[in-house]
Amino acid sequence: MKHSKWVLFIFLSCYRLSAMQYVNGFDAALLFQGARSGLLNAVQSVLDDGVPVDLIDEDYRTPLIYALVNGHFYTALYLLKQGANPSVRDEKGRTTLELLLRTPPRKEEDMQVISEIARILFSRKPYLFYQDKDLFVELARQKNYSAVEDLLLSLFEDCA
Repeated sequence: MKHSKWVLFIFLSCYRLSAMQYVNGFDAALLFQGARSGLLNAVQSVLDDGVPVDLIDEDYRTPLIYALVNGHFYTALYLLKQGANPSVRDEKGRTTLELLLRTPPRKEEDMQVISEIARILFSRKPYLFYQDKDLFVELARQKNYSAVEDLLLSLFEDCA
């Protein structure tokens, strides 16, 4: 298993060079690169090896933020199911729900995953997202995420 990680790491390093200083060595680098590139197997492998799901890099980004920003919704969903903190914000102060809604889906089936992620984010930290409810509903409306918009309206109504 460790040999395949090295091969994957070398591939990822060639694919996208990064000046990032990783917190926890090789496995942490693999976690960040896997989240950024949507390599769910790599993310699963390093988390199975005990790497914390909420590592933070020098730009104060977590693997969850990288997965959301790059549209890797299945990877983001897996990170959330593994306990990733939904209340993290990116360097511009955007919440995970905002990042989710600003990232366009690549394929139609992504919409189901986007809805599931929104539900998980909201269920864990409703107060975090309630204050910006109008922004989130408007983002969903602009992107024609009608199912997500309906879900958000329902969740915000239940929270009120």
